[in-house]
Amino acid sequence: MLFGDLNMNPFDTGMVICESGFAAMATRSLASRHSGSGFTERQRFYNPSWSRMGQELPQAPGTFAFHLPNRPSERVHRSLNPSRTIGESTTIVTLLKQQAEMLSKITKGRVKGVVKESAEAGTIYVSLYVGVPALGDYQFKLFTAAHPFNVDPTAPFPIRIEDTLGNLRDEILSTDQFKVFLKNFLSSPEVRDSIGNLMRIGAERVTS
Repeated sequence: MLFGDLNMNPFDTGMVICESGFAAMATRSLASRHSGSGFTERQRFYNPSWSRMGQELPQAPGTFAFHLPNRPSERVHRSLNPSRTIGESTTIVTLLKQQAEMLSKITKGRVKGVVKESAEAGTIYVSLYVGVPALGDYQFKLFTAAHPFNVDPTAPFPIRIEDTLGNLRDEILSTDQFKVFLKNFLSSPEVRDSIGNLMRIGAERVTS
């Protein structure tokens, strides 16, 4: 039995949830463990689009176009791979990578900034971590920025901020506001103390 032309990304809520969605899973083995005559709960489907998206090809594995909610006259073309945008980079990712590189240089590599991207249920998550090479590349997450997948990747606002230090919950409405947030957050006593403690523990591990 095959289904197609569903007009959704494989990671969209309507594709993955069981209760009111299509209940499709990313791998054949995972789907087989959640289906069949011996499985008493909601039967799950296998969505092969996931494996196609994961292939590293010279060209994008596929594209789709959509209208921006705040600019209905414009159309955005996106790669089917949620971590890849065709011909343009996400503003917040670029800014975070700059800060990550600066952190590594300032501390002379004793700690390093790490930017990670992920996608789940139609939302893009971009997180900034502090890694400590002396601790086996242990990584401490500073904060996560989240925005819907179907927005302009060069201006994905508003974005939702969640930090792991003071449980900050905030909404950023523009690139300038995001830059101010980065400056204030990364220079805050909480972040300075956290990075200082990580550097101290890493140094103790090296000398022990």
